[in-house]
Amino acid sequence: MIAAPGLGARVGARAAWLACVFGIASCGACGEGDVAELRAIVGPVQRDFAASQGTWRGAPAGSVFGVGDGLRTGQGARAELALLPDGRLRVEADTVVRFSDVAPSNEGGARQGSFDVETGSIELESGASELLIEAPAGIARVAKNSRVRVKRSGKDGVGLEVAVGRAQVERGNEVISAESGQTLALAVGRIEVEREVVAPAPVAVAPAPVIDDPVAPGAAEVGLEASLEVFELEIPAGETATVHDPRPPITVGFGTQGCEKGVELDVRELRSNTRRVRAPTTPALRLGAGSFRYSVRCIGDAAGSTRGNGMLRVVRDSGGRSLPRTAPKISLDADGRRYNLRYQNLLPELRLRWPQAPEAASYDLELIAEGGVTIREQGSKPEIRLRSGRVREGEYRFSLGAGGARSPETTLRVTFDDTARTAQLSEPKDLVFSTSGSVRVAGAALAGSMVRVGNVALTVGGDGRFAEAVSVPPAGRALAVRVQHPIAGVHYYVRRPAR
Repeated sequence: MIAAPGLGARVGARAAWLACVFGIASCGACGEGDVAELRAIVGPVQRDFAASQGTWRGAPAGSVFGVGDGLRTGQGARAELALLPDGRLRVEADTVVRFSDVAPSNEGGARQGSFDVETGSIELESGASELLIEAPAGIARVAKNSRVRVKRSGKDGVGLEVAVGRAQVERGNEVISAESGQTLALAVGRIEVEREVVAPAPVAVAPAPVIDDPVAPGAAEVGLEASLEVFELEIPAGETATVHDPRPPITVGFGTQGCEKGVELDVRELRSNTRRVRAPTTPALRLGAGSFRYSVRCIGDAAGSTRGNGMLRVVRDSGGRSLPRTAPKISLDADGRRYNLRYQNLLPELRLRWPQAPEAASYDLELIAEGGVTIREQGSKPEIRLRSGRVREGEYRFSLGAGGARSPETTLRVTFDDTARTAQLSEPKDLVFSTSGSVRVAGAALAGSMVRVGNVALTVGGDGRFAEAVSVPPAGRALAVRVQHPIAGVHYYVRRPAR
């Protein structure tokens, strides 16, 4: 552990909503726009609003947060948020995060947003931006494309662990460096995201214009010339999902019920203008590859009321690449360091070793989970093997012993890699199956996934594989295999029939 005493302020982050100030993205008046979106949840996750702080309510995936809003995770819960327009925030169990007001910084009067970690711990990914931990006595710099974990400890303490990349603390003429796997022990500091600005910041940023397209019932166009009247894929309004399409663009319908006067849909590709579509029942949009924010409301409803809003990401991907089918085998030394393991499908098989252990007839392993549950094993060598699944997600402390001697206590954290592929779709191939009858759907999904085609739930085996005959969708519709994973979220894998 590397100590950096004398840093004192609150925990926060200058997040990607600096784009609002600098004109990088279109948003409303600065300080009033969206700053983060809830992408995935596990367990009980709640949110409150700036106007009614402390009044907590359920927060589904797709919820959008502005300055002053808060997020709270319950016991055993986790949440992942996208910081707009760039960056990622993972919130661990029993944590409260508050998106704070935008305020002037010390850098030429530019304005900045921040968020407070009131309790618990978070993980931040910087992407193309440098992270700064600021305090009156100095700063800690975290390099671009790095990942750090911030854990609140009591009233005034915080630990910053460098999971990926590098960080250094600068205090006067003193520089203390930390590499991956090391932890900076700080007093409460302020985390800020620095963004490069090529052009001078404008005084004000106008809201993104809305281009009104009163079409009914056809499909409006985003970034394309032609339009289609039949949508290929329908998603329920309010769902946040990724669409894997071998040949985008794709026409997407947003299903809404109970709108007597028709439906109004607003959609905006990130850093672009908003398009508005009106339709009697299901509004549709033709979308190329990209990320789109949308909201659906009933015509005639009160201003500001919505039936659903979310994010849709369209990627050019056939979904044909294989998933990892065997558990990774990881060897770790009980050397007092901290290890972070991210797995993509199956939990790792572990070999825990004691380097330079004393000679002994037997050795024992003690591995303690955060909740106090302990795993104890014995062996004739100074290494103990644990099969895949024995050590699940979470944080652990372990050591090996022989007689009266013990190895240094070592920390291990196991988390799911949410950048992993969610599924492989091996059958059918695109543009080869008939437009009538049935077709065989086969592939594999990550452990814990639910797979559906329309209203039909496919049986997923213990190895993640599925294979079943389903009815070909109606003319004009694509075959869409919906895969939902508790952490990776919702993904659609698209196949079109022969033309």
